[in-house]
Amino acid sequence: MQSKNKFFITIIFLLILIYGCKTTNSDTTDTGKKQNYSQAEYFNIAGNTAKEKKDGTRAIYYYTKAIETDTAYIEAYLNRGEMYYYVNEHEKALADFDKVIELNPKEDKAYYWKGLVYEYLKQYESSLVYLNKAIQLNDKNYKYYELRSLVYKQLREYDKAYNDVNIAIKLNQNNGILYSLRGLLNEYLNKYTKLLNRNIDYYQIKKLSSAWGIYHKKENYISFNSDLIEKDIECIEYVVLHELCHIFYMNHQKDFWALVEKYMPDYKVRRKNLKTFI
Repeated sequence: MQSKNKFFITIIFLLILIYGCKTTNSDTTDTGKKQNYSQAEYFNIAGNTAKEKKDGTRAIYYYTKAIETDTAYIEAYLNRGEMYYYVNEHEKALADFDKVIELNPKEDKAYYWKGLVYEYLKQYESSLVYLNKAIQLNDKNYKYYELRSLVYKQLREYDKAYNDVNIAIKLNQNNGILYSLRGLLNEYLNKYTKLLNRNIDYYQIKKLSSAWGIYHKKENYISFNSDLIEKDIECIEYVVLHELCHIFYMNHQKDFWALVEKYMPDYKVRRKNLKTFI
């Protein structure tokens, strides 16, 4: 209750600032434009505050107020579109990003967000069109390449996916270790899905407490332990093959290990080097 009160006090303070900035009716048109923009900016700030508190409904409300105050406020359209995406209002999100493109055809963020929406909707060809445009306008944002690599993977264009991962690593050295792991996973997944003639829908990298990898049969995806980056590449390769073999056998039965050994005769050595979990 106390945090909510603080939130509303903040909003009231902002509104006082907004309306305290109002001038008399004798203001010029130029002054009015500055005043309107100032109000829109304050509403946008209020929306950002609500977003940080994970209050999507209130954030959308304030972004909408910002847009009503200044119908050409690109940042508010981007922010509202982002929130619409997170609350699964995808058509409204796309409409906001389209408005941004109408206002500024060179706004790369709008194309990226459209690519993200279409990727979520599994419309990968459409996603690729907008991500290509985003990268054409701004080829320095690693997130664009990261997302496009996932789209390429879904389209089974693995070489292009791997290339985008490498570009993302170069552009974002701070997360180079994680991207290096992603690059290795992409390489080995590409190799063994072809050999096994089976594929997964996607994979994720996350902290796992009791496994190096988990194959989720119902959703057909794999979770890989982020701590794998500390292991030798031979161990990482083994975990990839191990989890892919679970597509055929969910349990560690004799046939499961026979399949692993068929494609990796030295798997026992690699498994021993992992020491724990599997």
